[in-house]
Amino acid sequence: MSFGNDDSSGPLCLIVKMKAVAGKEEQLKEVLTAMLEPTRKEPGCIVYQLYTNEKNDTFFFYELWQ
Repeated sequence: MSFGNDDSSGPLCLIVKMKAVAGKEEQLKEVLTAMLEPTRKEPGCIVYQLYTNEKNDTFFFYELWQ
């Protein structure tokens, strides 16, 4: 993936948004939460953090990769 700058020496920052289907909020939260520890152990992972909104229907990952 390239965005006009081919400097691959710096970290890659991602913010990922996921919205749960109505009635499936808890299922999505469980799946996303289960991904935290295994992903944090992956090579190059600096930060992998999950956030949610007040209604717990929208989730955000903040990811920082080397």
